[in-house]
Amino acid sequence: EGARPGDLLYDLKRGTEQTQLAVAGDARGQTLLDFASTRLDEIEELVGGSDTALVLETLRTMDQQTAEGAVWLTDHAVGTVSAQPLGDLAAWAAGQSGELAALQPRIPEEATAAVGQSLALLTEIGARTDALDTALACPGGPAVAGNDRLGPVPAPCRAPQSAPPVTSGGTTQPGAGTVPEATTPEGSVPGQATDPSAPVPGVPNVPGASVGPST
Repeated sequence: EGARPGDLLYDLKRGTEQTQLAVAGDARGQTLLDFASTRLDEIEELVGGSDTALVLETLRTMDQQTAEGAVWLTDHAVGTVSAQPLGDLAAWAAGQSGELAALQPRIPEEATAAVGQSLALLTEIGARTDALDTALACPGGPAVAGNDRLGPVPAPCRAPQSAPPVTSGGTTQPGAGTVPEATTPEGSVPGQATDPSAPVPGVPNVPGASVGPST
């Protein structure tokens, strides 16, 4: 367990980690983050030496395990609609970022850019957990739009859809809520009062005759 990158037993140490990961089950995400923390401890032991290549390789492995752990935890949070995995991931990322930033002045100059990328990844993870925490609280369920290297991508909450009017029989009534158009008697002008003495179409104009039902 104490072997460092470049030591004879380091490959055995990494093989043991793969066995642990295979049996981790629901703790797989946190196990990956624990391995990333171990990589940071190894980097701290390496910075006093002259092998910058080992530092760079260990940084790459650390970032890979960090991203894989983030994907597992964010996906688990959305799948179970639980904010707990996001809280665990955010707390770990903040602690890991603080330790790496404190170690940064001792990092070889050739690895400075790689450390900056690692810090940027941790910052991105912190922002992702905050955004997903908001997405989980959407009334219509978690609002996500696809996936990227950190897992589910948060999206704006979906607007609730209003149900169409329903008749008493349980069917949707087309055009419900509209006012029916008024009908206009044939031969009259819309908006103009009808003259009772005017001739009615189809009725003979007989002097003295009244229009109405016959007795």
